[in-house]
Amino acid sequence: CLNDGVHYLMKMLSFRCPVQLNEDVSLHDKDTARLLSEGVYSDTHLLAMMYSGEMCYWGLQHCGEEEQESLETAGFVSDSDLGCGLQSTSLDFREAGENMLKKYVAVCEGPLKGQGWNTTTAKQMLCYFVGSHK
Repeated sequence: CLNDGVHYLMKMLSFRCPVQLNEDVSLHDKDTARLLSEGVYSDTHLLAMMYSGEMCYWGLQHCGEEEQESLETAGFVSDSDLGCGLQSTSLDFREAGENMLKKYVAVCEGPLKGQGWNTTTAKQMLCYFVGSHK
């Protein structure tokens, strides 16, 4: 089930909190600092963002807005899109997918630019999320 898949990927992403950068944290590489502050610790985290965004895309495309299941699932408690901690929330394919894919694109085109990460499909799905909302 798409809901379960998104739930488990989001739970994995929320397991480790992003590093809170302040004067006590000394990182000489700004790209690494940004990745850690975004909660991206490995390529597994990045892939989970893309996969959960894609599953939300398929869920919205096939279930539609009105038929979308309401599932109690992992939500994030923080100011950032991929915050730390879990709370019970209703899964919104559009919102969850859009947040995950925006984060994925920002990281791939920011600190990981030129490292072989492709954002073409993620951008197409983002266009669908935005276009189907109107």
